[in-house]
Amino acid sequence: MMGEVILRGPCKAKPPMILDIQGTLNASPDPSSYSNMMWILIEYVNNIKITGGGMINGQGKNVWKYADEKNRLPVSFTFQSSSYGDISNLNFVDAMGFHSKLIDSFNIKVTNLKITAPTRTECTLAMRRMLTCPIAS
Repeated sequence: MMGEVILRGPCKAKPPMILDIQGTLNASPDPSSYSNMMWILIEYVNNIKITGGGMINGQGKNVWKYADEKNRLPVSFTFQSSSYGDISNLNFVDAMGFHSKLIDSFNIKVTNLKITAPTRTECTLAMRRMLTCPIAS
């Protein structure tokens, strides 16, 4: 199980940088593990391709009991202040809060994402976009 993960650029690698998620990433079920209210944060990283067919499991069933109006739950995957990204072939399961957020980014291509959550849950199945354009899907 993994606590908070932050991948912060700028990166000096020759583009595109590739993050290939092939296995299952399981979030820590302890909400105090996330100081930024995000589990996986990728920010200030341009020309990145995130793919692999792997699973991002937020372990939401173990933390939803902590949610209320004062206690927000972490977002599973946040892509922030980045450009020219390609996010594809990922599986999101049981997010703590939102499954994914794209914030203050541009020219992000999003394809073939699968989102799975129980039918009776307080969490949303939405992918939230905030000040992000254009998005190709």
